[in-house]
Amino acid sequence: LFEGPAQVEPHPAPVDGSLGESDRQTIEYRWDVASLELPPGTQLNFYAAASDYLPQSGQSLPRRITIITPEELQQRITERQRYIMGQLSQALKQQQTARSRVTELEIQMEQVGQLGKRDVDQLQAAELTQRQVRRALTDDSDGITSQIDSLLVELENNNVESPELQSRLQDLKQAISQVATDPLATAEQALVDALKQSQTILENTDDAEDRQATPHDEEVHETLTAAGQSQDTVIQSLESLLSELGQWNNYRQFAQEIADVRREQHELAEQTAELGRRTLTRGVEDLTAQELADLNKLAQQQQELAHRFERVMQGTREMRDELETEDPLTADTLGDALEQSRKRSVSG
Repeated sequence: LFEGPAQVEPHPAPVDGSLGESDRQTIEYRWDVASLELPPGTQLNFYAAASDYLPQSGQSLPRRITIITPEELQQRITERQRYIMGQLSQALKQQQTARSRVTELEIQMEQVGQLGKRDVDQLQAAELTQRQVRRALTDDSDGITSQIDSLLVELENNNVESPELQSRLQDLKQAISQVATDPLATAEQALVDALKQSQTILENTDDAEDRQATPHDEEVHETLTAAGQSQDTVIQSLESLLSELGQWNNYRQFAQEIADVRREQHELAEQTAELGRRTLTRGVEDLTAQELADLNKLAQQQQELAHRFERVMQGTREMRDELETEDPLTADTLGDALEQSRKRSVSG
């Protein structure tokens, strides 16, 4: 992976024990595991080892790569997409909760003109929920944008050629980043400001139960209103993204269902070939009861696969009709698939 020069001049370590930039090396190596031609189910354990000029050596903790079939990889990718959609839906629910709390506080300000201690506690809860929305969307470790990056890397590492999927993931990441920059950041900052303002008012009030509204309360009201407006924009943006992804997910679901039918058809063809080797040269009257039963079972499975395929095609027709106006490009793609199915008489 990397080899330094044969000899180096020794130099003392820093007094504080820290490492400088020159003491660090980042090595990238693309390992073409496919060239090993390992069968599915193989688990490949590996580690990195290093030695220095002292000499001394060490090695990393072991890592594991599992070889899976293309069908299993596609199913994994589909599950990752569903997880991302689920996370986005959860973020929308959290945002709606934060908005609901702010709405109640706006009503309190409009009707009473000030916030009590219980209201400030609710404002603090709204501000915490608002921060949770941002983390759900953009956290570096497990936020949605991080999940998208991880999925894109998985597609690259497994040599999955899917420009449409990669483009949609990039668009989703960009849309979330735009929401996080503004209005999400604006809403979060406004809630922080409103919380500080209201806490200061309470701290400087001798009798919080019996006081008159002040200009400072009006500032809190204006800040809450600004926060609410930004929250509304976040909600609209997330709802729009989920709506688009819902259509995309249905589109991908059709592809997954067809892939499942294809896999089961392949397994059924192998079973049929095996039974054919034992029965093809014999008359029906010469077959055993078990062989006749096996033939009938295969026929039943084949009929069920045909019905399943037709159900998928019916769903595809319905989606094509729904998308003809709002997304003609996708509708055309679905129409092409339906035409291919008709020409090839797949269900027959």
